[in-house]
Amino acid sequence: GVGPLKIAPFVVLIVVSSLVHNLLQFSMQVSRAELGVRVSNQLRRRMYAAVQRHSLTFHKRTTTGDLIARSTADVQHMAEFIRFGVFGTADMLIFLAGAIGILIALDWRFAAIALSPVPFAALLTLRVGMKVRPLWKQSRDTYGQVTTTLQENIAGARVVRAFAQEQAEEIRFDHRTGTFLQKVLTAIEYWVVRMAGPNFVFGLVM
Repeated sequence: GVGPLKIAPFVVLIVVSSLVHNLLQFSMQVSRAELGVRVSNQLRRRMYAAVQRHSLTFHKRTTTGDLIARSTADVQHMAEFIRFGVFGTADMLIFLAGAIGILIALDWRFAAIALSPVPFAALLTLRVGMKVRPLWKQSRDTYGQVTTTLQENIAGARVVRAFAQEQAEEIRFDHRTGTFLQKVLTAIEYWVVRMAGPNFVFGLVM
């Protein structure tokens, strides 16, 4: 029979493997978070320096709200992309390379059949990404308008209250935020609906 002494090494091996995996996972998450913070901080510093160097014509053409939006939300999105998008893509490519290697080692004909839809799904993903990019740009521009409205109202709060324009400003702000919400939802809906096919294909392959 199988006694406790024979099972003990396997139990210890499982526990040690789990501890090593958790330590590596923890180190990876900390490293990614630190990299994202460092990159976002560097981007903000460079953007601030660029704003100082721009001409007066640029500052007349660009609203304060747009600059604030780009130095906060856009920089944060870039940091999140580095933390999740870049590393997530690398993880997926490594996993996909390993899966392809195993399939080819088992049977190259089966691998060719199983992976045949991947190029089509990848091309479709690229096409959807190119189409959805203008939608995201519109939402970012609208977010800049929302930030501009907020900045103007905070800076001119005394003037607004002096002329009893609180309700009018609330209506204007609600309109801007409603437009921003609609554009974001449109971009999300377009992405989710168009990516259903590629996700289904990648799910079958994975």
